[in-house]
Amino acid sequence: MNRQALTICAVLLAIDCTDGVNQPSHEIQVRHQQDMNYELDVIRKEDRAVVQIIEVRNSINPSEPGATELTDVDGDGHPDLRVLGGEARGEPWHKIWIYDPEQEGFVWSHTTEQ
Repeated sequence: MNRQALTICAVLLAIDCTDGVNQPSHEIQVRHQQDMNYELDVIRKEDRAVVQIIEVRNSINPSEPGATELTDVDGDGHPDLRVLGGEARGEPWHKIWIYDPEQEGFVWSHTTEQ
């Protein structure tokens, strides 16, 4: 039986999800499961609690430099999560999760070609 140990990578991104209210800052940590399966842990910095786990099946390791970005995709002032999924016809495409302050987490939005 081929068993791979769960590998935890270093903190990938430190993010600030504040909107003028007392919302905590977070970090994102990438865990490699096996093959092309990853988990992104959203960690509240204040108490180091994992507040969300985002499962990603991806051909590109999200911890690779430049593969994961925080950018305000929808213009609401909150950092959204964008993960490079691969390339199609020579152009990069991304998986996008929008930050929802009511849920205090990232919500799947869509996949897009850039």
